[in-house]
Parts: sequence; C-alpha cells; structure tokens
Amino acid sequence: MTQLTRLGLSNVSEADEEDLCKAIKSMKLIEQLNVMATDENELLRLDGLLEAPPLLNTLFITGKLQRLPHWFPSLHSLSYLALLWSRLTEDFLRCIQDLPNLAKLWLINSYVGNEEGAMPALTTLDIWECMELKKLPQGIEHLTNLKQSTFLGVPDELIESIRGEGIDHSKIKHISDIGYRHKTKFGWSHARAR
Repeated sequence: MTQLTRLGLSNVSEADEEDLCKAIKSMKLIEQLNVMATDENELLRLDGLLEAPPLLNTLFITGKLQRLPHWFPSLHSLSYLALLWSRLTEDFLRCIQDLPNLAKLWLINSYVGNEEGAMPALTTLDIWECMELKKLPQGIEHLTNLKQSTFLGVPDELIESIRGEGIDHSKIKHISDIGYRHKTKFGWSHARAR
C-alpha cells in the first residue's frame, strides 16, 4: 500500500486514530485522501500523524473534528480541501489561509463560529447548510481570484443581501459565476445571480 496515490476510507472511528495515522504516514506518494467517519457524530482524530504527506493535493474529511490537525499548515501541495460535518468551533480559516496552492474549498456544516480570513489562490467557494450565516463571510471581497461561488441551504436574508442591489452585492461583484439554492415554502428555489 505504500505505492498508493489515492485512498478512501469509510466507517472510521475515534479509536482508529493510531492505525489510520500510521498507515497514512507510510504512504509517501498519496495525492488524494478521503476519510469518512462512521456517522456525523463520530469524532475523527488525526493528530497521530506528525506531518502531512508531501504530495497530498486533495483532502476530504467527513466527520466531527475537535480541532484541525496540527499538520494542516504543512499542506503545501493541497489544492482542494473539503471539510464536511466537522462542526469546528475554532477559527479554522486562520490555519489554512496561507496554504499557497489551495484553490477549492468545500464546506458543509464545517464551522459553528464566526468566519474570517483570506486565501489568495481560492477560485471556488461553495457554502452549504449554514443556516446561521446571515451575512457574507468577512473578507470575501478580498478574495480577488474567486471566480465561482454557490450558496445552498443558507438563510433568505443572505440570499437577498447578495442579489441585485442587496447590501452585500458589492462585496461579490468580482465573482463571475454566483448561484444559490434555498428552501421556500414551495420547495427548493434555484437561481444564478450571474
């Protein structure tokens, strides 16, 4: 398994940390890693890994995290990061904002605090299932390379603020492709702002 470049693991539990991290450490050629917990309430622990695999460019973590693993700032090759159901309370953007090659960030129920930070290479930002997000994340107007953004399952107030002449519209005028989908009393509404 030391020659693998892609690895996907499901049904991972908190008790698997030592074996999981030992296995990942031996995979020096791994480029894509997908780790999924047994369910959305299972805590994933990845701190047993001392440093990130050097070639890792795609990382999907699905499951609850107490905190981001300490090796996140060493993900220098990472271009695509997905944090799904991690429900972090710490400001994780501070840990990833300086990753030099991060271009795509996918978040679903990943954060339960205030969001702030800047990622200069980010080209795609999708925000899903953040019903407490009433306004755009602070600093989004400074993400000058952002080309595409989709908002799914966010409050109506946020959608109204980014459409037309809404209060937040000027913050995202540099994004060429903006879409949103939100629940109405008649079902799901789909639209593209541009």
